[in-house]
Amino acid sequence: MKPTLPFSCRRSILLGAGALLAAWPAAAQAGDPASEDALREAVAQYVSAWNRRDIDSLAALLAHDVHYIEPYGSEKHTREAVAAYTRLVMAVYDLRLDIVRMRVGDRGNEATLILRGQHLGLPVRDGKYAQRFDRSPLLTRWRREDGQWRLFYFNDNTVKSAEIVRTEKLEG
Repeated sequence: MKPTLPFSCRRSILLGAGALLAAWPAAAQAGDPASEDALREAVAQYVSAWNRRDIDSLAALLAHDVHYIEPYGSEKHTREAVAAYTRLVMAVYDLRLDIVRMRVGDRGNEATLILRGQHLGLPVRDGKYAQRFDRSPLLTRWRREDGQWRLFYFNDNTVKSAEIVRTEKLEG
């Protein structure tokens, strides 16, 4: 006589296998190059909108509940407040951001980016900026909303950003 598992065991094994298969696409998406490419593109759009002085395009990349920490520690907590602050700063600076490290969450819908930044003081004369301020590290957090990456946390205070990078063990 051939040994068989009781029905309850077979059902548990099948349900467990089904759960594993259901979770597999979400886990695979975390390292999905297309997701990372889309995130890199969102960062590029942010910089481009800033440098074109296009506050509407920049604001469209912000989550409604965005949390923005200014270089000297003041904080803004809404899309409208961040857009108003950004409008003032973009009149004085161009922006350059380079991605140093990217960590996409397990489900592929949240990410933390460590950026190297520069505020490039205007005006530009003879192809040179009036001033150049290095801003590194900068810590940002992005999430997918309605299929688009949106910025929901930007820490422009390099001391606080470096502390978070150390605390969360995000360095290279």
